[in-house]
Order: sequence, then C-alpha cells, then structure tokens
Amino acid sequence: MTQASDTSLKGAKIPFDGPVQSGIEQPGQAHLRLVALDLKDGIDAAGLKDLFSSLTDVARRLTQGQDIEGYLEPEMVAATANLTITAGFGERIFDILGKPERKPAGLHDIPSFQHDMLRPEWGQSDFVLQLCGDDLVTVTAAARLLEKKAATWARVKWFQKGFSYAWGSQPHGATPRNPLGQLDGTVNPSTPDEWSEQVWI
Repeated sequence: MTQASDTSLKGAKIPFDGPVQSGIEQPGQAHLRLVALDLKDGIDAAGLKDLFSSLTDVARRLTQGQDIEGYLEPEMVAATANLTITAGFGERIFDILGKPERKPAGLHDIPSFQHDMLRPEWGQSDFVLQLCGDDLVTVTAAARLLEKKAATWARVKWFQKGFSYAWGSQPHGATPRNPLGQLDGTVNPSTPDEWSEQVWI
C-alpha cells in the first residue's frame, strides 16, 4: 500500500531522537534501502564531523516532516510514512577520529563461509545508512538526498533495496514470510532485556 492510497501514513512519524537509534526496535516497515558509502581520501576528523552533522540534520528533518533548505523536491518526501534512518560505522571511522581504542571489539569484517564466493566491491564499507519506511517514493527520495549531501566527503559503494509485507497485512508481532515462504525473524529480540543483551553495547 502506498502513501497515495493511505492518507493515514502521510503524517506517520517515528521519533528521530532518543536513547538509541530509531529504526531498530520498531516494527518493520514495508520498504528498505541500504546504502554503503566509502569516505574519500584525505578526510580528517573535522571533515567527518561535518559529514555526520549534515547527515544527522537532514535525516532528522526527513523523518519528522520538516522543511529542508534548498531541497527542490519536497513533495517527494511529504509523506513521512514511518520513515527511519539508521547509521552504522565501519572500523576506519575510529582510526580517522584518532580513537582506535574506542572501537568495539566485535566490529570487524565477518569471515567468509566455506562456500561463499564474495566480491570485494560488495563488501565492507566505511559506513552504511539504512532507510526504512512504508512509502517507496519517500524512502527512495530520502536516500537520494542523503547521498547528495554526503557527496563532498563520501561516495556510494553499493546499495540494496528490500521490502517486507504490505503495511497492515499482518498484525504487529507476527513473523512475516519472505518470498520463498520462509519465516524471517523468528528469534529476533523482543523484550528490553533481549535488546540490551543482543543488540545494544
């Protein structure tokens, strides 16, 4: 179901600010765009701060339906549609910041499995942005805007698109099936204790 046919999603918002990032504990949305970016050569800690300050401001405005100065396509993101924008860092971020000792112990490339045929161009990046929402136009336009805002300091390495069940077709808490008929997310954390133990450092 798209925003055009469900006006209840036009102002549907998930808070951007809080004790942890949004887009992780909330019920899954219908559409996903995962964007991996690599930092350009020569970026320093000051440039990194400028990059993430800019992206944070735009992400907050997109998810909360606020105006974005200089943006020429506001109608593309007029439906907030439960949009969340979540960021993840790779190892190199901590080196650029001059704080390698702050890097979490578990933050490293996942080793390949026996039958993997991995391609490096689809592998590790310096950071990722995960955009999820219940309107495909909003998710796509928000991703394009964030990629443009990041272009001074970073370049897109790869992106993936994904989807879940249509909004409202399954009750919250139900485990959805993927297109192969398999149940996805059966053992995902669901209680505060499970989130604290399995996800949050």
